[in-house]
Amino acid sequence: MGLFFRERRGPAWKHGWTEQTLASVSAPPLPLLAIFGIIILLLTLSSYINYRLQMQQSMMQLKLFLLILPLLLILAAQLIWYFRLGMRRSFIWP
Repeated sequence: MGLFFRERRGPAWKHGWTEQTLASVSAPPLPLLAIFGIIILLLTLSSYINYRLQMQQSMMQLKLFLLILPLLLILAAQLIWYFRLGMRRSFIWP
């Protein structure tokens, strides 16, 4: 029957309820904190190793791209030069 008839609860009840809840909260046990700390440390190391591996692969790809880039620019310049001057020569000297 208590579900249908609500009691009036004022601010004193709310203040007492929160105060009681905060008073009953305690820190977790130290071994549990140590286990969570070890787990977080291992996960961090694992992701750091993967990060370093990915970074090394990216650096190698960047170095390879920078090695090939001058060759690609020379090839592009030659193609542009050939098509621009080649078309003009064909119109000037049939």
